[in-house]
Amino acid sequence: MLLAQSPELRVFRIIRIVQDGEMRITTAEFIKQYGELADRAISEPLTVTKNGRDRLVLLSVAEYARLLECARHPGVRPADEVGAESKS
Repeated sequence: MLLAQSPELRVFRIIRIVQDGEMRITTAEFIKQYGELADRAISEPLTVTKNGRDRLVLLSVAEYARLLECARHPGVRPADEVGAESKS
């Protein structure tokens, strides 16, 4: 008798964690697990691969906006980094 896998176990089975902690998954598995993985990408970027090569990075709108702001104003640190530094 086969035991059914929980969705959490299935996600961990298909995600490969690389040394820097970045989540990586194949395009085919991303399509199958879109809902779960899109939710997870809100808290950390997700690299989607095709034929073993990095193809896309899925990240939250907030992180995308932060990156755009950094690109538009090089040398100016984002407010969230300044606030985090003052709390330490």
